[in-house]
Amino acid sequence: LPPIDTSLVYLNARVMSPAALRQLEDFDVVISQYPLSAERRPANVLIASRSDVKGTAQTAWQAASEIAAPRLETLVLTSGMQPIEIVSQRGSIIIEVPPAPPARDTTGAGDYFAGGYIDAMVRGLDAGAAALAACGIAASYLAAS
Repeated sequence: LPPIDTSLVYLNARVMSPAALRQLEDFDVVISQYPLSAERRPANVLIASRSDVKGTAQTAWQAASEIAAPRLETLVLTSGMQPIEIVSQRGSIIIEVPPAPPARDTTGAGDYFAGGYIDAMVRGLDAGAAALAACGIAASYLAAS
């Protein structure tokens, strides 16, 4: 990874080199898209499309914990306009997605969601409020596209 002066890093990479994975230990907070290869990577937050994670919230948490241990705090499961499920060691909560105008092309909406989630998290919002804020950011992007 290039040298950067920050305490938070966001990853959206299928596979990372062993050296880059070791560097993740240097950051206070790591937020990552759920790796489709199930590559182990330290992360405080994993964001995943529900279609990429099989099973119940409990089994999804167990799989995510194997990927992101020992740092994992939150697993955010999105599914388009369907409710978002936020899973932690304490259980799960469901966040209803606010209505949004229909979009012809949803490409990029997940990246905007992740950016909105990170922004809300940095501003101190809890996971549920961060997910709602992220929905607003993604909806604004889709309305403009």
